[in-house]
This record gives sequence, structure tokens and C-alpha cells, in this order.
Amino acid sequence: MTLSTPPLLAHYTGTCSNYHPDCIGHTPKVLFNIGFPMVTVGMCSIVIIFEIIYEDCDIDDEKKEIIGLNITNHPVTAILNYIINIALSYIKPWSARFAIPSFFSVISVFLFLFVPYKEEGVMLTKGIDGLAKESPITRGVRVLVASISKNFHKVDDQIRLHDQENRQTSLPRTRGLMFLDKATIIVPGKSSEEHEKHKWTLCTITDVEKTKLAIRMAPLIPSIVLCGVIISICNTYFIEQANTLNPKIGKWKTSSCYLLATYDTLKQSMKIITFLFQLASPRAGISTAMFFSVLCCITAAKVERRRLQAITRHGLIDKPDQRIPMSMYWMLPQFILLAMVDSLLEANAKSFIGRRYKKALRLLYPFLFARAIIGAGILVGIFSVHLAGKFSKHVGRRVNWFQETLNQSRMDCYYWALTVLCVANFVLFLVLLFYFKCTSGHEYKS
Repeated sequence: MTLSTPPLLAHYTGTCSNYHPDCIGHTPKVLFNIGFPMVTVGMCSIVIIFEIIYEDCDIDDEKKEIIGLNITNHPVTAILNYIINIALSYIKPWSARFAIPSFFSVISVFLFLFVPYKEEGVMLTKGIDGLAKESPITRGVRVLVASISKNFHKVDDQIRLHDQENRQTSLPRTRGLMFLDKATIIVPGKSSEEHEKHKWTLCTITDVEKTKLAIRMAPLIPSIVLCGVIISICNTYFIEQANTLNPKIGKWKTSSCYLLATYDTLKQSMKIITFLFQLASPRAGISTAMFFSVLCCITAAKVERRRLQAITRHGLIDKPDQRIPMSMYWMLPQFILLAMVDSLLEANAKSFIGRRYKKALRLLYPFLFARAIIGAGILVGIFSVHLAGKFSKHVGRRVNWFQETLNQSRMDCYYWALTVLCVANFVLFLVLLFYFKCTSGHEYKS
């Protein structure tokens, strides 16, 4: 990403070295796009490394599950990140903005490689969840295939079922989705050893129960995904809108990084409230996050409407490069509300999933699964813009809400559309919770 900036490779690519669109050729664009998956892979690796390291800590699994230890979310680390981000925002050349983090990243790599760390070598032999070296998706497909292969068998008291040998991590059999229980049937005439050689025809009760849990939670996932759509707006449209407004507080010139710093600060300060929701009821925490997402969309629509009025009043519709005489900190309430959504949603989603998998999964799966659901919402946010643009052409003035510039666009209409979806999502989630009776982990006892 550092090499993609115009000054560095201008001599070799035959382009100019100024920060201007005409000076960005094909090679810098390719390098910039290559940098994104590199950052993604690095961030994913760091998350997994920290979670695995914390598994070595002498702390009860349930406490680790509730507290959700993560050094990247430690308040001291967060404050240091805020200071660095604000300092980098005052550096004008993008080559320097990218080069400084790159320099310290190289130092971090060498420190990580040369600082001695004692590896126990036990965790990998157990698998990620301590039971099997397979992903939940593979396990679910295997249970489904095994149950279909024994479609003509009946589960009754006279049929032997393949139980889990490890009683400390096994799950007892429960009612519901009885068709999947056929995957545990030991066919007469064949021993358990013969069946275990073909895992796609015989599964343990624990495997089946984990698959049942995933199926029962599936209807709730779309509701959480929509909150991920709302969270994705922070680093896209919110920042773009903030960059068009007046960043000064009196004579002190700030930047949109201050809004992001406020966002992150509040997200960290919400940890105590989030922790209380995790202890009391993760469902209530997720519901509260959804309620705040509704308020966030309403606030964003109101502020955007005010911004558009300021644009019209000062004749800036066709002047996207000029600052709008409206304070950037009108957007502060929506950043605060969105920080509450982000803080409550991820932690309580992880706790909600973790409680359903009581003593069956370790910290890693619920944590990664919760992030995956929210990440899916961020991806869905891209398609929501496309669908909203198509929808806007068939309603009202029949004009696409998304134009070439923000000054010409109608982002307020998009935010109102998200408000309607969030309200419907909130009501649907409450209805699903009424039928989806969560027993806070007491359904499964070892």
C-alpha cells in the first residue's frame, strides 16, 4: 500500500508524482488492491493467535468466555491506538501514513520471531474445539449425510446409539430434530470400530447435538447480520459525510479521526455495561443493540437532511470539494449510538452462542462465529446500497439516491429505508426469541 502512492514508483511507471487522480496508473492500483487481502489475512491471524495464547492462561473457561480476553481490546492498547491514529491524521503525504505503520510492523514481526515462547504442542492435537479436527460446517454436513443414509432406520430404545467417549465434553441427547439422531444409529452386524472408519456414516451424539444447536440458531442470524450492515456505515458514508463538513472547533482544526476516536473510546467504555448484559441476558444485550441501531439510523437521517439543507442554502450542490459551513460534530450523536451498537452486539452475540454450546466449544468458535456474522453484515451492506439504488428508481421521484457526489445524493432517504428495516428486524428478533427458548446454557450439562 505504501508503494501504491504516486511519488514512490512514478519514475518506473512513467506517471507523475503528484497526489492527483491522473498520476495514479495501473500498477499503483494493482498494488493497492493487493494490500487489502494482505491486511485482512494479517488481522485474522492475529485474532486467532491471541485466542490460542489465552487458552494457555490458568483461567476458568466460563470466565474467559464471559470476559472475552483480548489484548487488542485492552483499554491501554486502545488509548495508544487513538493517539497514534490522531497523530497520523495530521501527516499529509499518504506514502508516510502507510510507511510508518509498515516500519513498526516489520519490527513487530522480528520481535515476535526472536522473543522466546514456550509451545506446549497439546492444543493442535485436540483440534480447535478439543473434540475433532474439523470445522462446524464439515461436521454438520457429515451428520446430515449420515442421517440420510439411515433414513429407513428408526430410533427407539432397542437401537444402539454411538455415544461420545469423553464424558467431560460430551453432550446429552435432546428432543427436537429427531431425524438427525439417525446419524448415531449403530447398524446391527457392524461394530463401532467398523463404523468409525467411515465417519460419514456414523456420528456421535455430541456431533448431532452441535448440529441441532446450529440449526436452532439459524433463524436468529439474519437479524444480527442487519446490525452488521449498520455498523459498516461508520467507516464509509459517515466518514465521507464528515469530510465534507467544517472540522473546526473555534480556531482549532480537527479531522474525522476525532469522531472515530470518540467512537472507539465509547466502545471501550461500554465494556462494563456489556459485561453486565453478558452475565444477565445476552438476548437482552442483542435486543438493546438493535434498538440503538434504529435510533442511529433516525439520527443519521436527520443530520443528513440538515446537511443537504445547508448545501442548498449555500449553493454547493455542484461544488463537492468545498467545505460545507456546518460543524462536523453534528454527526457526533450517530457515532455514539453506533458505538453502543457495535459494543453490545459482538460481545453479546458471542456470549449468546457460547452459552448454547456450554462446555462443548471453547472460546474460539463463539468469538469467531460472532465476528463472522457481523462481517457478513458488512458485506451485505455493499449489496444493500445496490438494491437501494435500484429501489429508488421505482419510487418517489424515480431518481437513484446514490449519485456521483454526496452533495447530489439522497443519503437521508437511504438512512430512512434502513430505519424501516431495523424496526422490522427488531420486531422479528423479539418474535423469534419468544419461540426460540434459550435456557442460558442449562439445557446441556456434562
